[in-house]
Amino acid sequence: MASNSPVWKGSKSLQLLPDFPQWDHDNERASYTLEYEGPYSACVANAPATGQTVAGYTGPILKVSGGMRGGGGKGFLRITIENIFPPAESQPFQPQFEVEWIELDKALAMAPCYRPGGNLELTIADLHEVELWLATEDSVLRDAWKYSYQDSQGAVKTGGPLSAHAQNYATKLRRGQDSYRLWTPMCRKTTRCRNLPTTNPCGIPSTPGFGPTGSGLIYIKTADRAVRSGKHGLWERIEEWTAFDEIDTDIYVAPGGGA
Repeated sequence: MASNSPVWKGSKSLQLLPDFPQWDHDNERASYTLEYEGPYSACVANAPATGQTVAGYTGPILKVSGGMRGGGGKGFLRITIENIFPPAESQPFQPQFEVEWIELDKALAMAPCYRPGGNLELTIADLHEVELWLATEDSVLRDAWKYSYQDSQGAVKTGGPLSAHAQNYATKLRRGQDSYRLWTPMCRKTTRCRNLPTTNPCGIPSTPGFGPTGSGLIYIKTADRAVRSGKHGLWERIEEWTAFDEIDTDIYVAPGGGA
């Protein structure tokens, strides 16, 4: 007779066989098979009902079977438990949050010292004259911080000298220093789930919701990928946001923005 208790706890007269429990997992379900041996009468009297649960296992009993075994009044009782996994969005996996400071190379002209308000501020004219100076082949002119160029009539002219700020900038360029390196926060969120997660476009200004903040940091989502290890492994959705000190808002437009 089936027990009326919602949790089946077995019987002292029934012994779990050595090769059990057996289990089978995939992305949507997990099933366990338990097989007990004992007096046939005990197998019948202690058989659980489908829908009950078994102590120590998650999920309801899906199937119960049994019968005689080997004569002498012996019998067996087989129980199959099945746990159906909930949809990915309702699963209780907790996201993992990381903050990493990464290297970022920027054009030398973008260095704070050369930007407006910097101690070596460069004008548009300075930058143009430096380009002309770098293109000048006459070493005498270059040594004097001067440059050659063609006017609108095609005549070769001499310009310069470069301003003190432009000379500082040109010196670095001449020795091959055309960029500078800084370190910026990159925020990473990893979410585990059983089903293939939805990923979204990147290159869009958005905030990660954690990590360093401040008026000088603007975040752009730079990665959103889904990976899985093995045929039956969990999916991982990995999202990354990289902070910048400034962005071109004509190119990087927040959702709902634009002209």
